[in-house]
Amino acid sequence: MLFCLDIGNTLITLGLFDGDALAHHWRITTEVHRTVDEYAVLVLNLFQLEGIKVQDIQAACLVSVVPRLTG
Repeated sequence: MLFCLDIGNTLITLGLFDGDALAHHWRITTEVHRTVDEYAVLVLNLFQLEGIKVQDIQAACLVSVVPRLTG
């Protein structure tokens, strides 16, 4: 699966593609003061709610207009 993130000024849009098909998608609030650990908890919990295993993700794609969150 391909995990895609679009980090915008207001929202972060997350998508998980299985081949060419969008299998899951979510939106979370962009917050520059959240830590990496807080974002990890959010994303891992979204995966868990859908029964997605991190091991199933083969690649990731990121676009961002928020330099503080790009890293």
